[in-house]
Amino acid sequence: MDEFLSSMDFMRLGQAVNHENWQSAMMIIKRMSSAAKEIGAEDFERMLSKIRVCVQSKSRSQALNALAMLTALRVRKLKEIKET
Repeated sequence: MDEFLSSMDFMRLGQAVNHENWQSAMMIIKRMSSAAKEIGAEDFERMLSKIRVCVQSKSRSQALNALAMLTALRVRKLKEIKET
């Protein structure tokens, strides 16, 4: 879980969406989804599927809003890990 949460893919995904590089964003989402599935992080899988829908419709603002929620989830999980 630590490796997934500290992955640079979160930053790469944000940059891809911000620059409207939809193909790159889809590849990053696919990679992150498989990693989340591998470790059993269902909450991250759900968030990534929401972002996937936004990227497929090329809706930058909705994708950025979903990314903000993904980032909040990531920060919350990192904080939980740090406290334990």
